[in-house]
Amino acid sequence: MRAKRFLSGKGIKFTERNIIFPKHRKEMKEVTDALAVPITCVGERVLIGFSSEEYEEVFQNN
Repeated sequence: MRAKRFLSGKGIKFTERNIIFPKHRKEMKEVTDALAVPITCVGERVLIGFSSEEYEEVFQNN
């Protein structure tokens, strides 16, 4: 929820995938084997979990 609020608050468009659905879970497994959520893909970079500092850094440069 914090990642979603962060992105929405900055006006950043994103696509939400819910790992409760097998298709979405499979897509995320192809990106990372991490069991944590959220998983946020920004270009080639994959953010696992939520850190406001990391999100600020990544999204100020994109």
